[in-house]
Amino acid sequence: MNFFRKIKSILSGNIIYSASQFIILLIIVKFGTPHDLGIYTVVISIITPISVFLGFQLRNQLAVDSSNSLEIKTVFSLRNTLNIIFIMVTILIYIFTNITLLLVFALFKIV
Repeated sequence: MNFFRKIKSILSGNIIYSASQFIILLIIVKFGTPHDLGIYTVVISIITPISVFLGFQLRNQLAVDSSNSLEIKTVFSLRNTLNIIFIMVTILIYIFTNITLLLVFALFKIV
């Protein structure tokens, strides 16, 4: 798989993810209440920075690594460790905020 094909797959994945987030937002606006939209916005604003910080773009680095300097086993173990830390931080935030939707979105972010 050449470099541009790898970049194309990463870019298409990011576009699909962004489009799905936008569609979720539209569904909440259309069928939900302003309170639902506010809860969704708060949850996304809490979860996204934590997942970006603890993600380290490991998927992208593994996909674009042309010299095969990253071992898959090392990347997966690091990713699993970071996912556990992410869930623990999310549970800690849930204890203080008591927003159930926070846990649901955290589980979707690690997948």
